[in-house]
Amino acid sequence: MLCSLICANVVGAQHEAGFSAAPLRTHWSGLAGTGKSINQLGEIVGYSESDDGLYIEHASKWHLGNLTDLGRDFGHADSHAAAINNAGLIVGRVSWGAPGSQAVLWKDGVIEELQGLGGRFSAANDINEAGIIIGSSDGENGVSYGCRWENGLVTVLEPTVEGVDCGAKAINNVGTVVGWQRDYNSVAVIWVDGNPSLLFPNRSSESRAYGINDSGSIVGEIFNDEDGEWYPFHWQSGEWEYLADRPGRALGVNSLAARGRTPFSCARQLYA
Repeated sequence: MLCSLICANVVGAQHEAGFSAAPLRTHWSGLAGTGKSINQLGEIVGYSESDDGLYIEHASKWHLGNLTDLGRDFGHADSHAAAINNAGLIVGRVSWGAPGSQAVLWKDGVIEELQGLGGRFSAANDINEAGIIIGSSDGENGVSYGCRWENGLVTVLEPTVEGVDCGAKAINNVGTVVGWQRDYNSVAVIWVDGNPSLLFPNRSSESRAYGINDSGSIVGEIFNDEDGEWYPFHWQSGEWEYLADRPGRALGVNSLAARGRTPFSCARQLYA
């Protein structure tokens, strides 16, 4: 669940809407790192790179200035932490040497693999306070499906059109899930009680949903056909608006504001 401003490996502090951004220490000085999610205890998860010439991306957790390497047990495999809840449960993925990835859960220092749907790729993207995890997994047919994991069991989140790729990106504490499906174009999807519907049923433009809060506010990016650029959007109860007059995307939303980024800054843009 996303609830604050996150930035990693930024040179100097940057100020957006009264907030200040400070660099997160990476495993190896000077190399790249990215913060992806933060909980209410101030624990941040993401990844940072190694400096051994292989530039392996290690799943990482930052708290009170201390860095924990969550990817140390995966050898030369890239690992990414995508989300953390207030109980400290962390989800993400591990990318093995051969093409493919495995959705994983970090719980009490133990790594658990999440059951996929038989394909090579799976990833966990978010977790709510009830411990329900969402993400995506390829089936044996090579189609990507949205997934929901609860108590170790996986449930498929079906798209609105059979046979198209789809993925779940965020879940709130009510259990509502957002993401997108893709045939020729990407379109934002919302799953309520497991039932899918299009977020923009009357628009032909491409769209992707990345975040949802407990009030049902949804954010993401939508393609503007007039100038050929992607813009951040906010959606609530069937009504939507652009969050900015320049290209970018909104990645998450809490009870106060949306969070995202623009192509002009590596810091996150705050949309109040």
